[in-house]
Amino acid sequence: MSSWKGPLGLVKKVHRALKGVPWAKRALYALEGGVLRVLEGAIGFRTPPTDYPAFRLALLLGRFEPETMAHVRQVLKRGDVAVDVGAHVGYYTRLFSELVGPEGLVVAVEPDPQNLSFLRRNLRGSQVRLFPVAVGR
Repeated sequence: MSSWKGPLGLVKKVHRALKGVPWAKRALYALEGGVLRVLEGAIGFRTPPTDYPAFRLALLLGRFEPETMAHVRQVLKRGDVAVDVGAHVGYYTRLFSELVGPEGLVVAVEPDPQNLSFLRRNLRGSQVRLFPVAVGR
């Protein structure tokens, strides 16, 4: 996992500090859960509640691995073929689909049943071929 700077780094530090205080931990999780659900509804992208809240927030705000996202935007073009091995819930798969357009093809490989469930929901209406298998051990 990449290191987060700025607001996301602060969220992670506060979360770590408060998780040792029982009442604060419960309040923090309730607040995070509510904020994350609202963002998911607004964006139309679901994340597993079992994933770390700061990670989920980074995905929802499009702030996860910004350097990689910028590189993908430069390299991938309409009509290309992209393969997302370990597609998780579709963060990159959605971007790939947008960039290659209907002329292209995106292959998403995800073996985890929970992630696959979120991936299917996040990709409704897009031209992606899903494979619920593992590529390695």
